[in-house]
Amino acid sequence: MQTIIMTVGTSLLTNPDKNLEPQRPWLGQKTIGDPQRALAWMKEADLELISADRASGTESLTNTYLRLDPTSNDALILLHSETPDGLECAQILKLFFEQELGQQQVSLVPLPGINYELEGSSLERMAELLKQLAESARGIVTFAAAGGFKKPKP
Repeated sequence: MQTIIMTVGTSLLTNPDKNLEPQRPWLGQKTIGDPQRALAWMKEADLELISADRASGTESLTNTYLRLDPTSNDALILLHSETPDGLECAQILKLFFEQELGQQQVSLVPLPGINYELEGSSLERMAELLKQLAESARGIVTFAAAGGFKKPKP
């Protein structure tokens, strides 16, 4: 058993679909909206295509996840920014991991202080959270920094 602690970003919402077919139905919108529509797109776009296309928002996340050789009983903790976009993307990715990849134990944890008002570094708070998660984890702990946070330009 392993506990996978993985960061997720908002690329699922914000990346442009330059060479990706079919394109995201929410492309250019402020939110993804209907999670079932998002899951249908992710399934239609095909995991292999998503994993192979660097323009896709789920590329590094799915590649990283699959390379960790997970089992359905492993725990997966998705760390996301404390923003509406971060939460929405994490919620949809949680559904994707559960419904499409059969992951049974997926939880969402916000990264403290990682938001649009971010000034300076929140690394100390993030390190403390990672320490707490690792100490309470079951089995082998695997860290995967797959997604990042970009503060929007003014």
